[in-house]
Order: sequence, then C-alpha cells, then structure tokens
Amino acid sequence: MKQEKLICPFCGNEVEIRVCDSEGNDRTDEQEYINEPYSGIGYYLSHSFISEEFVCPIQTHEEEFLGCHIYDSIEEIYEKWNKRAV
Repeated sequence: MKQEKLICPFCGNEVEIRVCDSEGNDRTDEQEYINEPYSGIGYYLSHSFISEEFVCPIQTHEEEFLGCHIYDSIEEIYEKWNKRAV
C-alpha cells in the first residue's frame, strides 16, 4: 500500500518520517539500524519550515520530536495523521 506524503496543515510543506530507537535517539543510519536494531525501532515526525515571511508553528526544533511521540510503525503515523484535528 503506497502512502501519501504527510503535508503540514499550517505551511503546506512535507513532514518527514524519521527512524529512532525505542528511547527516542535519532538514527541517521536508518536502513542499517532497521536491519540490525539494538534498542528497538521507532518512528517520529520531523518538520522544519522557515521563510522570511513565515515560521511554521509546528516545526521541529533540535532534539525535539514533532508532537513528542514515538510511533511503533509507519502505518500508525499515517493512521494518526489522518485523524488529527486541523
């Protein structure tokens, strides 16, 4: 099943799905970590959009998850995203 892109309702830019361990540590080596996880696999949303005219109110700041939630699967992210209040 192909998933649609997650679009921010505030700025219209794409929200990125990132891989982390079960403790929330970002895994920049995503595919390698998914193949050999040593501390569980989780997913979180990351988003950053700043222009001269607009700073998105839900952008992710360094060391912070969008919504501060770790999801168990990508499917769960899409399910929750599609049910969010806009």
